[in-house]
Order: sequence, then structure tokens, then C-alpha cells
Amino acid sequence: MSVATSTPPLAPRSGASPARRHAAGAFGWSDAVFLAVVILFASDAFAFLGTNSAVWLLCYAYMLLRLVTSLSQIAHALERNWPFLVYPALTLASALWSDVPVETLRFSLQLSMTVLIAVFLGSRFSARQIFRAFFAVTMFAMVVSILNVTGAIAPAYDGRGLFQGIFLSKNALGHRSVLFVLTCVFGIAILPGLTLQRRLAYVAGLIVAVVILGLSGSATGVLFSGAAGLFAVLLWLIIGWRGAWAFLAALMAGSLGLFVIASLFAELDPVSAVLGLVGRDPTLTGRTILWDFGWQHYLDRPWAGYGASGFWKNPDFASQIIALRQRYGDGVSGFHNLIVELLIMLGPVGVLAHFAMTAVALYRTLWHARHRHDPYAAWGFVIVIAIFGMSLLGPQYYQGHSIVIMLVVMLGTAFSLPRDAAQRTGNAARRARLTEPDFKVRT
Repeated sequence: MSVATSTPPLAPRSGASPARRHAAGAFGWSDAVFLAVVILFASDAFAFLGTNSAVWLLCYAYMLLRLVTSLSQIAHALERNWPFLVYPALTLASALWSDVPVETLRFSLQLSMTVLIAVFLGSRFSARQIFRAFFAVTMFAMVVSILNVTGAIAPAYDGRGLFQGIFLSKNALGHRSVLFVLTCVFGIAILPGLTLQRRLAYVAGLIVAVVILGLSGSATGVLFSGAAGLFAVLLWLIIGWRGAWAFLAALMAGSLGLFVIASLFAELDPVSAVLGLVGRDPTLTGRTILWDFGWQHYLDRPWAGYGASGFWKNPDFASQIIALRQRYGDGVSGFHNLIVELLIMLGPVGVLAHFAMTAVALYRTLWHARHRHDPYAAWGFVIVIAIFGMSLLGPQYYQGHSIVIMLVVMLGTAFSLPRDAAQRTGNAARRARLTEPDFKVRT
């Protein structure tokens, strides 16, 4: 698989006219800026500026421009990655049964454009370039958040006194920190061939992430950062050492057995014990109450749900939603659980469509990690696992303009698979042609 360098301009086809080569070079730079802008604002950074709507309108306009200039390549990329389009298509169809069809159409438009942009970026850039861009942009946002600890740039704390830096909320800051920690762990311990300066940059990034997690006090961030970082190292060990599967399976089984026995003898609730270590109650800060609330309403429409964005924007539930926000804060606008959200919006079919998207990204990244020993594919696999895990305790993975759904689609697209087994065993150059559109930045 081709990997990126620090030079973003395109390498046009041989025989291309001077005008076409010049346009390709210009789009190489502008696409790189587009990637950085999308990562920054999809991460909910600098939300206090109030410019998100304008920025996303500009992103839409640029995406439409690239659609016109590279229609055949983008159409090919969409055809190769059609599993990522099923979920947005289903949200669009849900306008037919939504009680608030205008809100459903707005939600569907944002989600569809988000997926389109992610497919474009995933087919336009290699995973190595996405990795570097994500690290650089997130490092910038994290450092600015620390500089904002006194509120010199923007309000640094939410209404409950929780640190949010320059992000939209404490949860957004904690979740981004998990993905950033994973990126730093790969840069420090797994990626091959890096200079000492680059390794030190990732070490500095990890230190920044630890400071951020300490300031935010995000239990989800702390637990997932530790667990996902350990999982990343173990995954790469398993990929590189064939006998590691049996050894680690035995180690995990033994550890789990000892934990269960110790819990029984000490009469401890293991979930409550773990949550107590990070200062959280068994309701997960009210999340279980939200899940029960959502489940009861799902049972009223168990087959097709209320339509995309058809519950929280529905005036029939306004009084109940206001009561929840008075109890848990004005920021409550979701059930903080992906499965409950999907069931409420689209029913069981929505769960299947969304899970299929996740499964495709996981399969593709794991295939490249195992068969091509690609560390960036392993990074992508762990990132998708972490995103899915955090989505069971938080919002965003179901909606548009979100970095989490963008990363899943981008990485799933960047690691497209050969069409059949015969092509999989072809030479490296042939595999690269099969898995990358003509307009991907190459080295």
C-alpha cells in the first residue's frame, strides 16, 4: 500500500497537459487544508467562535467543487464503498414516517454530506497522511485548550464547573483525548522508521493528553485511554507473533477468573468498584436513567422508530426533555448510547445498517494489519474499536459533522480491499492500483 510523504501535491498521470498538472498540484494543497479544517471543526474545537455553520457551508461548497472536478474518481470511490452509504440513505428515507420531517431532512443532509466528505478524503489521502494530519490538528487543539485553562481565550469550564478547554463540552474533550492518546502510543511504540524528533513529538503529545485528562476529570477518557492504549500494543504483538493468540487468551482468561473469584469472596460489585476508582456512581452519571427513558419510548414504536432526529426535536416530548435537562444539564440532547439512539431513530434496521458500516471498517483495517503488517491499519482498527466502545457511553457516532463517524469512514475507505482472492495475491503495484483511486496522493 502506498504511503504519504510530507509533500501534498498530486502526482498527475503521465501525458497530462501542463494545465491539468498545475490544477492537480493546486488541488493537492487545497485538499490538504480541507482535511485539516474538517478534522479541527468536526472535533468540536473552537465551537465558542460561533462559526461552525459558516465553516461547514464552505466545506460543502468545496466538496461540491471537487465533485465537479473529479466526478469519475469520486463516483468510483462511492461505488467501492457503498456500505458506508446505507445508513445515511436510511435516515433520509425515515423522513417518510418522522413526525418532524423537516428536522429529519436536515439531519440526513448533514449526515450524507459528512459521509461524502469522509469517503472523498479517505480515497484522496493515505492512512499515513490521515494519521499525521489527525495528530497535528489535535495536538494544536489540545495545546490551546491547556493555554485556555484560565479562560483567557474562551470560557474554559461548563455550567457544572467541568473543564472543556476550547471544545464544545467536557465529554467532547475527553473523547478526543482518547483518540489522541492512541495516536501518540502508536507514534511512540509501534510505527517503524521514525526519527528521534518525531518520537519525541509523540511523547510530548502523550504528556499533553495526560494533562488534559487530569484537568477534565473525564472518567470515560481515563478508562478508555488506558484500556485502548494497552489493547493497541497487545494487538500489534499478536499480529507480529503467531503464538501470541494462545498466550494472551490464556492470560486474559486467567486474569478474568481471578477477578471474578476475588469479587465473589470480597462481595464486591465489579462495575461499581471500577467506577468508584474514577469517582463515578453506578448510574454512570445518570446515563442508565437516560437509557431506561429511551427504551420505554422505543417500545412505543419498535419497528421503525421516530425517524432521524425525530425524537429530541419532537414537540410532543418537549416537557419530558426539559425535565431531563433540568436534572442533568442543558447539554442533554441524546441518550448517550449508540444502540438506544439508533433504535429510537430507525428501529432494528437502523442498528444493522450502522453496525454494518462499523464492521466493514473493522474488517478492512484488520485485513491490512494482518496480511500486510501495516501499522497504520492497526491504528485504524483500534481507533474504530475505541470509537464504538465510547459510543456506548456517549453521543455523536450516529450524527453528521462528527469526527468519530468521519474517521471510521475515512479509514474504511483508505483501506479498501482487492476485489477477489486472485487480486489479493498479486504483486504490490497491482494491489495499489486496485485499492487506490487515480487521484490519491502517492509517493
